[in-house]
Amino acid sequence: MEEEDEDTIQLGFWSAKETGIELEEEDAPNAVGYRLETEVMMNWDSAIRLRNLLDNYIEDHAPDKYLDD
Repeated sequence: MEEEDEDTIQLGFWSAKETGIELEEEDAPNAVGYRLETEVMMNWDSAIRLRNLLDNYIEDHAPDKYLDD
């Protein structure tokens, strides 16, 4: 993001972990990465509202094994 636009943020949502990714350099070790599902750009107000929505949904619907932490 541009430095002048501190109200906009960019978020990436990742899923499955991938191991053993081969790099082009011959002597480089295999890498680990994550599969990018989606990226979003939003302002801070939207991010806070999304967090509140997710907090409420998780509280109401998440299995107990995820709420123990």
